[in-house]
Amino acid sequence: MHHVQRATGPWYALSLPECLTDGSPPCEVPHVEKRPVVLIVDDQPFFLTLHVNMLGPKSYNVVTAPDAARGFAEAKRLPPDLILLDVEMPGEDGFALCGRLKADPTTAAIPIIMLTATRDQKLNERAFQAGAQATVLKSMNVERLLNIVKVVLETEKLSPDARAQRPLGNR
Repeated sequence: MHHVQRATGPWYALSLPECLTDGSPPCEVPHVEKRPVVLIVDDQPFFLTLHVNMLGPKSYNVVTAPDAARGFAEAKRLPPDLILLDVEMPGEDGFALCGRLKADPTTAAIPIIMLTATRDQKLNERAFQAGAQATVLKSMNVERLLNIVKVVLETEKLSPDARAQRPLGNR
């Protein structure tokens, strides 16, 4: 992966992969066998890179998509074990993509965690109505995101009856 652009701020400095900055097809972090595949769909390169850096080194193969159309295509191509989906994106938003993924037989069973920048209960309700398993605030809290990803993946391995008894609620 060729790194060409840096993003900096008062508390971070990231080198962004070229595919996150030039509008090219989705990025794929090199895969290691027998790791769950996580698809991250977010239009903001900073958050794509942040979540790749959070999950990639922590036993997950990560694939990214910068918009809903490419996210849907990647979900059908792979399919991943889990999708992290941004709520607010230009064009088709995360709610619409979540609904479309849940309506498609090839992607309906993939668990989805929706990422949001706001604490809005109505937004959380919309996410669950669209079919998401959890909502998470976009943040820098690595351990919290990793724990939620782990719980969702473990819950999906359970029988349908056992899953029904472990609701995740609003995270």
